[in-house]
Amino acid sequence: MNQNDPANDPLLAELEVLYRKSGLEGAIVATDHGNSGALPQSLVVRFPMLGRGDRPVDVQFTFLPDPPGAPADAPRLLQTFVELSTTVPGERMSELTWLVTRLNTKLPLGAFGVFDDRGVLYYKQNCLVERRVATEATVRLIDQQTGLVALVLSQFRDLILDVMAGKVSAADGLRAHPLGAYR
Repeated sequence: MNQNDPANDPLLAELEVLYRKSGLEGAIVATDHGNSGALPQSLVVRFPMLGRGDRPVDVQFTFLPDPPGAPADAPRLLQTFVELSTTVPGERMSELTWLVTRLNTKLPLGAFGVFDDRGVLYYKQNCLVERRVATEATVRLIDQQTGLVALVLSQFRDLILDVMAGKVSAADGLRAHPLGAYR
């Protein structure tokens, strides 16, 4: 099996097994990430327990394509990506951008962002995955990092969505946030 071929990715398959055993919904899908029609395989897992009202989030795991000329044993880049909203109102864009900029300076891992041309609010993080490490150890590492992603989302998702919806200003939301380090 060619490790460079995302259509044959044993790590995504093992990660899917882990999350299915945990009772989470997940599916490996081909997803076009705007890279000229190439369809890297992604694992999308629904996590049901994040934020006020236990609204689920779909966490997408994708190994980004190797750059041309990369050695066969070079580390792989895994992107973990979560769309928080696909409908950011244009009039909220400036305040939302201000908020995620403030939050990003304090996050332990990853960053929130906005694709302002498409109105998409997201959280993403990337990590290097060593090809020479056993699959089981790598899956464990990815799962641990996903725990940090879940922590960050559970801490800030409601605040960000409230600012996006105009329920609170970014400055007032930060002042009221229970984690004083983010004020």
